[in-house]
Amino acid sequence: MKRANLILFNFLITLLLIVPIIPTSAQVNNDYKWLHPKPVGIELDWIKMWDANNWYAGGNGTTFMKTSNGGNNWEIRNNYFKHDDLYILDFTDMEFFDMNTGYACGSEGKFYKTTNAGETWDSMTVLSPSAFWTDMYWVDQMTGVLSGFKPYCTAVTTDGGATWYKPGTPPNYSAFSVFAFSKDSIMLSCEQGRISKTTNGGANWESVLAAVAGITLFSVDFIDNSTGYICGTNKNVRMTTNFGSNWTLMNSGLPNTIYNRVNIKTISDTPYVYVTGDYKAIYRAKLGTTAWDTLSIYDSTQTLTSAMIYSDISSTGDTIITCGNYGLINARYGSSHNKAFTNYVTTSEKYDIWSDGLGRIISVGEQDGGNDESVYSTDGGVTWQRSNITGSQDDFYGISMVNSTTGYVSGNGTVFKTTTGGADWFETTPTGSNDDLYDVFFINENTGWTVGQNGNCFKTTNAGNNWSPFTWGGGTSDALDCSFINANTGWISGESGKLYKTTDGGATTTSQNINAASADIVGLDMFSSNSGWLTTEIEVRKTTNGGTNWDTVYLPFVDIYPRDMSFADEMNGMILDVEGNVFKTSDGGDSWEAGSLAAYPESVYMVSPTEAYFCGYRSYIFGYKEIISGTELTYTNSIPKEHYLEQNYPNPFNPSTTIKFGIPRQGLVSLKVYDMSGREVANLINNRKMNAGQVTQRFDGSSLSSGVYFYSLVVDGEFIATKKMVLVK
Repeated sequence: MKRANLILFNFLITLLLIVPIIPTSAQVNNDYKWLHPKPVGIELDWIKMWDANNWYAGGNGTTFMKTSNGGNNWEIRNNYFKHDDLYILDFTDMEFFDMNTGYACGSEGKFYKTTNAGETWDSMTVLSPSAFWTDMYWVDQMTGVLSGFKPYCTAVTTDGGATWYKPGTPPNYSAFSVFAFSKDSIMLSCEQGRISKTTNGGANWESVLAAVAGITLFSVDFIDNSTGYICGTNKNVRMTTNFGSNWTLMNSGLPNTIYNRVNIKTISDTPYVYVTGDYKAIYRAKLGTTAWDTLSIYDSTQTLTSAMIYSDISSTGDTIITCGNYGLINARYGSSHNKAFTNYVTTSEKYDIWSDGLGRIISVGEQDGGNDESVYSTDGGVTWQRSNITGSQDDFYGISMVNSTTGYVSGNGTVFKTTTGGADWFETTPTGSNDDLYDVFFINENTGWTVGQNGNCFKTTNAGNNWSPFTWGGGTSDALDCSFINANTGWISGESGKLYKTTDGGATTTSQNINAASADIVGLDMFSSNSGWLTTEIEVRKTTNGGTNWDTVYLPFVDIYPRDMSFADEMNGMILDVEGNVFKTSDGGDSWEAGSLAAYPESVYMVSPTEAYFCGYRSYIFGYKEIISGTELTYTNSIPKEHYLEQNYPNPFNPSTTIKFGIPRQGLVSLKVYDMSGREVANLINNRKMNAGQVTQRFDGSSLSSGVYFYSLVVDGEFIATKKMVLVK
């Protein structure tokens, strides 16, 4: 369908992964479920092995996941803080002191804490929301140190994360890792081959050129107050024996790659150094030596490339588990065997998706070798297969299915057809163009249109046996999308707000003005001769008179950048933005529910009011089924005369309640919950720019004790109201 996405957001993926193991997973706090890869596909930066069965892992999209049977089944919780900002928040590092109490840090200056094994998390901003925290080290449960990008670089807590301070003025280098012996003795591994260190709590800092300038040092670890290691780009693994004053290269025998993590572990009283970053192995050497052992973590059922990187390891006994980008989780069981726990069919970017609602799902996209431009499932996304493709190997941009077996995809100057529900694709007659065709639309098995690059547009009335060019009206500007309601009437949209309507199947077109000349129209969905929707790069529009007029539709938050749109009918639809935010309406756009994928999307296809599918970057495929009652945030564009904050309902409550408020004009909104002492216990809406309207926000008090709490609404820095609520368990 909507292939403007390729223009807006084109990632280059150069790898392919096939894993036959299919771990099952349960996403317990999100209606949007990972279907491919499984259990997740986002980057995992941290992993912890408690014993042979109990493992924790975390990473992008504030994802936290755990298994109690050695990786065969996973419970996944992600996107805890989706309303803190427009952008996806990440966990960049985590630390658990026991199976219940853990800390995490990440983007947007965030620090997180859980006391119930990751069921719920409290968050706070450390130093600034502009900070990006990359790593943390805990001397004990009270004393911890963060590393981060300049100008913040580092922060220290001595009260378990309740408060933080910046220790002096560290050298202005972005720091990627930290090691601390105490709150006063800190070392940071940084960009430009630098390490920054202090031994007096930041009163004095020293910057040491530990490697060649231009090298990024991603990790640091010490075994005592003198001896430690760093690792980073360009095969850099170095050792110091004088707390970083001098560094010796220790990479003899190591492959030439980026090393992301260094760990020093003592086994049977012998200290060993482990480095990760290679896509097939971990490397281990005795402390102070360059006799590196290769510890394979590669599962022979996997197809890997060097683009895959392992970022962390954990071990008990002779078992080592690893995690990395693309959701990789592998285990090495001593020298006996290795096992992969991540299931991929492909990792190439997917541009479009379709489902019949009966279990068949087809997703198409980037061609990266081996027919991976199309994958399909016949069991609702439990398992996936690559399609068999006959003909030239091209990127597939748009898909149009006329029933569960027959459909078409657009490619590079060519349209492909399936009669087997996406299991096989074969070329129709070439259009005569070599330009990319971004969208395709068929109203039956014979009649269809395809539109694309440089204004190339074609029509067929005999199932692709012949294609006739037609002029869309936008000249050589890219035509990005099309939508037809019958053989005669349809619309074609494109770059710079261009929109044209035809009433004769494309023989002639008439321009329609949407007053958005600077924005590409990236989504188009027409239901009848009168009703339809479109999305530009910056806003959403709706027509009720066939496109003569297009009214702006307001979503809950300002500065939303739409990517795609799909409607099951005139009332039920979804708008998808570039950061994975999903806005769902069931009343034709009068009100919206806000959700999130916690991943970067490309396209959405809504099968019914309660079922939808999404695809995107790195072959991400998600499914949505409305099985959880009560959304977190609902917005209605009914504008009140003045600000108001209503009493929560129910009250008293256990464990959740609903808070409703209204704002008469656009503004920066904060909605926070406090306990009796005035301590902030929940940041429900964190200084978000919202459109005028009425909002209901669900608050879950599962992690809090029984008692009296207060919730406060602030708009544009002005206090509106505070109300009391009672949690009774």
